[in-house]
Amino acid sequence: MKPIKDSALAYLGTVANSKAQVAIDEAEKTVERANRLNAHKHAATLMQEATTLLAHAKEAHRAANYDYAFDLAEQASEQARNAVDKARAAESRQSVYVLKKIRVEEGYEALEKGALVTAEKKARQSLKIDRNYRAAHQLLNAIKQTYYGEGLACLDENRYSQAITAFENAARIDPSFAKALCNLGVIYIEQHQESMAIAPLKKAIEANPKFKEARFNLGIAYLRLGQFELARDAAGIVLELCDTSRKAPVCEAAEVLLDSIAE
Repeated sequence: MKPIKDSALAYLGTVANSKAQVAIDEAEKTVERANRLNAHKHAATLMQEATTLLAHAKEAHRAANYDYAFDLAEQASEQARNAVDKARAAESRQSVYVLKKIRVEEGYEALEKGALVTAEKKARQSLKIDRNYRAAHQLLNAIKQTYYGEGLACLDENRYSQAITAFENAARIDPSFAKALCNLGVIYIEQHQESMAIAPLKKAIEANPKFKEARFNLGIAYLRLGQFELARDAAGIVLELCDTSRKAPVCEAAEVLLDSIAE
């Protein structure tokens, strides 16, 4: 009969052997799963470490260094899992990039067809994925400019209602779009709705304090509303913004406006 101590040691050795083998088998499965997911493309260093650790674990196991083999196999599994996580994160980022790019491409297709509402929807879907995506912002700017162009065309043809809608859409996309805001004010003045012109003209000036045309039209609106001091102030600021020659049409018009108030 073997001594009790030797039997216990043999039993412990068998347990350690089995434990190490299980860890090595699990590490092999984890590394294989990582390879199937192409983790080496996005986490080459981690995969190399996992493969090396697994090889060392097998060597240690063959040398009956079971505890060391177990530790190495556990490390191999951990590195392989980290590689999988990194690969999945990279694929997720790639999927997001592809999706936001597709939305912008769809937006430009809609823009070319004149479907501005759809184009804007696609741009905003892309920005919802990545609010800093430059291409989506460029698409929104193209839509804004298209609305502005439509507004100018309608204004030239005295189609004021359509022009208002177009300029409002342009200003909605870009609340600091001073030219669109100024043209809204001009239309309201043309339609004798001077009180309606005040707000967009003020917003245009807020966006661009040196916008002489916006200040001049604000003066006209105030004049027609009988607010002569405000009209004089607006015209005076226009002249302050003009150069000394004051040959620009808006500068000459501001001088006429001041003269009319003085009279």
